[in-house]
Amino acid sequence: MSANFRDATVTIVLKNNPAAATTYHAMVRSNDGFYLPIRNDDWSQNVKLTITSEDTTKPVTVRYKLRDTFKFLVGGGLTIKYVNFDAGDSLMTPVSATTRARLADPTTTYCQTDAAGNLLTTYADCVFTRKP
Repeated sequence: MSANFRDATVTIVLKNNPAAATTYHAMVRSNDGFYLPIRNDDWSQNVKLTITSEDTTKPVTVRYKLRDTFKFLVGGGLTIKYVNFDAGDSLMTPVSATTRARLADPTTTYCQTDAAGNLLTTYADCVFTRKP
């Protein structure tokens, strides 16, 4: 992120929907290459990155559907405030067209669990490798 600079400070503010009880954002799978970096800085990691909600009284939820494919080097400079991550759909393995479509849908979480970690969904593609 800061490959062109000695250091960088970046703040990402996730907008809230005042009419909704919960505001959702999503990180979904995509075959598009428009988020690929032009330059990489693998050594210095001089980025101070803050991800926060626009409204500190109402956190936003990010639906994370990338499994273990998302990697971002920030060193010790990462701060996340007023953001919840829902990674339930990271249980899905994209082996069928239906599963790939569900992983690309930012509006819904298909794999849901209760507080004890038990699956609440009946979709066949929501399967634990091991119970969290």
